[in-house]
Amino acid sequence: MTAQRDNDDFAHMNEVIKTLSDDLTEQQRKDVIELLYSYSDIFSKHEYDVGYTSLLEASIDTGLARPIAEPLRRHPKVYLDVIDEHVNKMAAANVIEPAASSWSSNVVLVSKKGSAMP
Repeated sequence: MTAQRDNDDFAHMNEVIKTLSDDLTEQQRKDVIELLYSYSDIFSKHEYDVGYTSLLEASIDTGLARPIAEPLRRHPKVYLDVIDEHVNKMAAANVIEPAASSWSSNVVLVSKKGSAMP
């Protein structure tokens, strides 16, 4: 039994449901699926769905340190599209926002093990 809801609000749960153990009885599977659906709002829908709170604002105490601003470094042209794509996705998901800080660092690209960067 792989009960799936038609609603797009639950589409992200189908991958979780597929990973349920085959050792579950029909009733256990049904109960787990209903539990997952009832708490589906706490599961990420995509890579950048990391949640948000307005209860507090982060601050970093830098003491008396002067701002560090790295000069921009050139990246190979083949990486520029990848960088732009990820920055645009994070901005669209409100994970990042434009800043006018005197502190700045370069982006660092790291490929996942087993995958090749473009």
